[in-house]
Amino acid sequence: MKTMSDVSKEYGGALFDLACEENIEFDMLGQLRVVDNIVEENPEYVKFLSAPNIPKTDRLEAVDAAFGGRVHQYICSFLKLLTERGYARYIRECIAEFETRYYEYKGLVIAKVQSAVELNDKQKNAILTKLEKITGKEIELRCTVDPQLIGGMKILIGDTLYEGTVRAKLDDLKNRLNAATL
Repeated sequence: MKTMSDVSKEYGGALFDLACEENIEFDMLGQLRVVDNIVEENPEYVKFLSAPNIPKTDRLEAVDAAFGGRVHQYICSFLKLLTERGYARYIRECIAEFETRYYEYKGLVIAKVQSAVELNDKQKNAILTKLEKITGKEIELRCTVDPQLIGGMKILIGDTLYEGTVRAKLDDLKNRLNAATL
């Protein structure tokens, strides 16, 4: 039996290779992100595509109804193939694999930035410039707001976490005080 990793690497990677052959990887990435958002917002849709008690023809027609003519034919065929082979539950992981391969191919790095408040464009540009200088690579920022951070920000690049939040500093101070009173 194939694992999620096997399926995502095989199918997401194959779709990426096909997109590269046709020189449409950027367009397909954008369309796959739309599909990913739809699937994330509608988990029942994936359950429907995965349901063995629903005839396969009905499930394949549902893919056509939802995506036919709205996304590239390769993406629609890809979704139908996953459905047909019983791998619809791995759609998001396959899309993530496509995205990972795209970023490796383009030499891009994703930096996930969490801040206590919304960052303005000037702040984002300053962070982007600093991170590109540190890493020596082109960076794509993905910014989110987490008010529980109180202040400052967390930046995750690959497996490296840059922690500069007030919450982390308070937790560190609390731990040092607790250790000192023992």
